[in-house]
Amino acid sequence: MADWDSKNKIIMDPVAVNQLIKTIETCNLKTVRDKFSKVNLEELDRMYLPIVKDHHWFLIVIIMSTKRVQIYDSIRNPTNSKDDHNDLWYNVSSNLQLAIDMRRRVEGKYQFGFTIFPVSYPESPYQENTYTHTYFLQSF
Repeated sequence: MADWDSKNKIIMDPVAVNQLIKTIETCNLKTVRDKFSKVNLEELDRMYLPIVKDHHWFLIVIIMSTKRVQIYDSIRNPTNSKDDHNDLWYNVSSNLQLAIDMRRRVEGKYQFGFTIFPVSYPESPYQENTYTHTYFLQSF
């Protein structure tokens, strides 16, 4: 990933990510809003969300400039990747919608519409064991 000196990419911290993956009813939207209050969303190109679920790490990349989402998972099942992450992306996108877009709407700013971003599953190395997920996450 080139140009990490650029200010148009962020890696979300675990506190925000842990809130984003919760159901809408249990997400602390104030925590999410506070994390994004320091980010210039108009200049943001990519948002990286490293996620650990059931002791497994994977990565969601939200590409703001093209309104797309990429999910990298080293133990994904190519035939049902969408099913594997559908609920998780629903939670993340819905919570982003509520935390960011609703506030932007009140402020009269452009809304991103996270829930309609198309999701893709780029090819990534396949993990054949249960202990090298950190290496695979870093390779994305």
